[in-house]
Amino acid sequence: MVEIMSMQDTKINAFFENTRLLQEEMQIIPLLYGSLGLEYLTKESLSADDIDILIPGKFLSEQWRAFRAMLERNGYCLIDAHEHTFEKNGIHFSYARLEELESFAGIAMTDIQVLEANYSQFRLLTLEQYLKVYTASSKDGYRMNVKEKKDQEKIDFIRSRMAAEIWDAYLADGTLAGCDLVRGEPIPKGLYHLVSDILVRHTDGDYLLMQRDHRKPNYGGYFEATAGGSALKGEDALTCAKRELWEETGITTGTFTNIRRFVSRDTIYEIFLCVTDWDKHAVTLREGETVSYKWISEADFIAFVNSDSMIDVQYRRYEPYLKQMGFILGGGATPA
Repeated sequence: MVEIMSMQDTKINAFFENTRLLQEEMQIIPLLYGSLGLEYLTKESLSADDIDILIPGKFLSEQWRAFRAMLERNGYCLIDAHEHTFEKNGIHFSYARLEELESFAGIAMTDIQVLEANYSQFRLLTLEQYLKVYTASSKDGYRMNVKEKKDQEKIDFIRSRMAAEIWDAYLADGTLAGCDLVRGEPIPKGLYHLVSDILVRHTDGDYLLMQRDHRKPNYGGYFEATAGGSALKGEDALTCAKRELWEETGITTGTFTNIRRFVSRDTIYEIFLCVTDWDKHAVTLREGETVSYKWISEADFIAFVNSDSMIDVQYRRYEPYLKQMGFILGGGATPA
């Protein structure tokens, strides 16, 4: 197990080294694909053979010579021109066209999250998107003959992870407890799970409110500011905040500032302010979660937090920040 994890870490480090090179030399934001991408997402070893990377197709066609020359200048050796596969330090890097994901598995490039880690930006599929990929792969003629069993194993693995959301367990001081929690199961006394909440403010000063689906059992139809959810296994608070914000609003850019941390019952809350210049008309909704959104001015946001329109538990989470900003009027009474 130690050797598997060591090789996994080596390949992940090699991917980030390659990613920084692609960005600096060609302004490419690559997608970490295949088994290694699924390993990175789930933090489980799947014995990835090589590193599969998706990039814009132009670098494998009209700009192929420049792309190849750039990699070779940096120590990568082309070993298969047809598959666009290079080798460096015993690790194989195979490149394919990012745009083909849409025709192959119905995944548009605009629907793929962009993450930041190890001083680089990269794209990564969600579990739902990976399920689409391996389902499509299992129906592909070549893979049905060669890798049908492995594809089905991946499908079963993804479905099991989607059915049981796994969290890291924490101690009250925020350190990892060294065990897992499963969503929906009781959390043992003395253990906590991590939740990130994000308040979004535009660079022009407006705040973003998302309207909850009317069918939700708690606060259905209410507007909330703005997004949030539980950290998955392997995520820190900031990574969770960025993922939740992307999943619930489509926003992928912004400056995140931690404005509060507190513990309540069995949950550690990390509250972030995200200041973004995101296109106000490009906010997305999430089926079953949100039905509408609106940007409101600072004055209207102050009115919102001082009314009974704001969800009371969210008010209490943001209260120190709201007081600091001078947004609480009339003595700071909590809304009913």
